[in-house]
Order: sequence, then structure tokens, then C-alpha cells
Amino acid sequence: MILQEKDYIHKKKKKYLILSIIWTSMVIAIFIVGLVLTGTRANLFTVSACLLAIVASLFITRCISFGRYKDGDKERAKMLEDLKGNMHIYHSGIVPYDKGTAYFEHILVTTEKIYFIAYTKEQVEKYGKWVQEVLGGKGISSKQIKFLVAQDKDQMKKHTDRIEKELENCDTQKNPIDVYSNKINEILM
Repeated sequence: MILQEKDYIHKKKKKYLILSIIWTSMVIAIFIVGLVLTGTRANLFTVSACLLAIVASLFITRCISFGRYKDGDKERAKMLEDLKGNMHIYHSGIVPYDKGTAYFEHILVTTEKIYFIAYTKEQVEKYGKWVQEVLGGKGISSKQIKFLVAQDKDQMKKHTDRIEKELENCDTQKNPIDVYSNKINEILM
């Protein structure tokens, strides 16, 4: 089951850009209406516009925060989606933490393991230990967390072949997949 689509980041960027424009326009319109009606900035319209500016700034901040990321390769995403078995797929996983955000192009959750798939080794080296600590605090053993680097389609094919073999042998009764997926949902942005 796909829980985050291939174009997740593109959709979020578009959504937050539209909401930013709408809310900013509303703030400006309310302020101008108040200025025209009362002839001064000191009125309730200005106070209302200031309060609505908080909401506008929230959407602008979200738009900016998603702006620096891009969706993963669609062909590699398709390789994951073609796998057969009991799994949940998250494309473009952004995990906020105290020093910034960790980004993985794909996260694959099975009943036995959680695979974090990155396109560069540096991503895994930079964020891997931290992700293990966070998920370890949520009761997930580091043995259940796997980091894979898929720099090209050939590496991705090797990983998907290995994962597919593991999916065939997964015990779906042992651990419901929703347990791991809920933990991933808690840490994703």
C-alpha cells in the first residue's frame, strides 16, 4: 500500500503555495478595507489582519520548508511499487529533528523491517544513526531498521530483488504492519 505518492513533495509545494497566496491576499484585503472604511490604521480590521497573518506565515513557512526538497526518481519509485507482498511505501520521507531535517527518497515498511532508501551514501551516514535513535526510543530495534543506498537503477533493482525475497518469507501474523507504519507516521513531516 502506498501511503505517500511519488509526487508527494510536488503536491505539498503546490498546496502550500496556493494557501500562502490565498491567506496573504486575505490579510492584505482586510487591512486595505479597514484603512479605506476608517481612514486610519488603528482599527479592528488591522487587528484581524494581524491575527490572520499568523496563519499566512504558517503556510509560507511550510512552502519554504518543502521548497528545498524534490521528489525521488519515478522509475525507482515504480520498482518499489511493483513489489509484491505486505508492505507500506512512503516516497519522499522528510523527518524533522533538532538540527534540521533528514530526507530519504523512499521508506519501505514491512512486517519485519523498515527500509530507508537514499540515493547517496552521505545521506545514510549523516542521518542513519539519528533515525535509529529516534525509532529506538519508540521501541523499534536497530536490527529491524535497514539503510539502503540506491545510487542508480541497477542498485535499486538489486535491493528490490532482495526485499522481494524477504517479503515472501515475512510472517504477517507475527507483527502487524500498522505498528511500524504508525511509528513512521509519527516522525515524518
